[in-house]
Amino acid sequence: MDGEWSTTTRATNLSQLTGLRGLAALLVLFYHIRTPQGHELQFGVVDAFSKFGSLGVDIFFVLSGFVLGSVYGHMFARGFDVNALRAYARARFARIYPLHFVTLFLMLGAYAVALRIGVRPTETSGYGWLNLILAVLLVHEWVGIVAPNPGSWSISIEMANYLIFPVLIMRPRVPAIWAVLVIIVGAAVVYEFSADRVLRSMTEFVMGYSAYRIATTYRPGASSALAGIAFVVPFVASGLAGRELPGFAAVGFTTCMFLMSGSVNEPFRMLCSSRPLVFLGEISYSIYLLQWLVWIGWKHGLAKLPFFASHLYVMVFFAATTVVLCAVPSYYFFEKPARAFLRRAGARRTAQGPAYS
Repeated sequence: MDGEWSTTTRATNLSQLTGLRGLAALLVLFYHIRTPQGHELQFGVVDAFSKFGSLGVDIFFVLSGFVLGSVYGHMFARGFDVNALRAYARARFARIYPLHFVTLFLMLGAYAVALRIGVRPTETSGYGWLNLILAVLLVHEWVGIVAPNPGSWSISIEMANYLIFPVLIMRPRVPAIWAVLVIIVGAAVVYEFSADRVLRSMTEFVMGYSAYRIATTYRPGASSALAGIAFVVPFVASGLAGRELPGFAAVGFTTCMFLMSGSVNEPFRMLCSSRPLVFLGEISYSIYLLQWLVWIGWKHGLAKLPFFASHLYVMVFFAATTVVLCAVPSYYFFEKPARAFLRRAGARRTAQGPAYS
């Protein structure tokens, strides 16, 4: 089917992609807490998904490009529109900034408490004034500066992606073959410059958007049954290689995005559309930004209790559960209301201002 997706199709795909985001959030979470007290835990046949769970961040960036294309791809179909650009900027700011700002200062508070009770944090390089100022502006990762909340490095890059996205969607429609070439070149860039987190992540974002552009022209049918395979293979390959394979993973996740845009109900799509994963996807941003704060509390507190110290797997399970439980009120009582408030406030200002055609 050619052209933009219908509203119903777009909503269906966004639901399953939300579930995929929830799955990625779990991968990142277990990657961060799999090494309590310096001991790396093993998880049997699924160990590769934990050991290389950092690839969940790569999923986020590819997914972000694809989802923004689905939501905003039609925004400038008739040319440049100032009001549309304002609406986009307002929605993106409301999406990521409030929780980033709060968790940034919660980490500063945790740092102050730790110093007061005699606990010396492992990482102290992110607590200078320059670090704080750049983190507040969400540009710290652009210049390689560590923030008080270490996980916000990816949010800083996502801000850069938000800035370049309007340029992507304002370009005239090009043949799908060019989008395929972008993905191929992007994979080479990710492979060659995998240590450069800014270049790697922004390239993956563009790859995700390119997958969306292809999906608007060529909708996969029965082949979408391969989406689960495209998702799993990068982790299995990394496990067999004993090292992260970012370029390979970027192609795999990009392929997964494209295949999931099909209309066939296959197991992986059904899994990502399940209520538990969709719910985790909804609260995934809170999971991602709160995990550092909660995990620090566990490492310097509950993890030292005799029971948890001798039952590390149980401790990791409860720590992960605590992160999710903290993310629920964070999402419903702060993140979601703050997002709605900022969008409404911005919409009122736009309505009171001059009109643009």
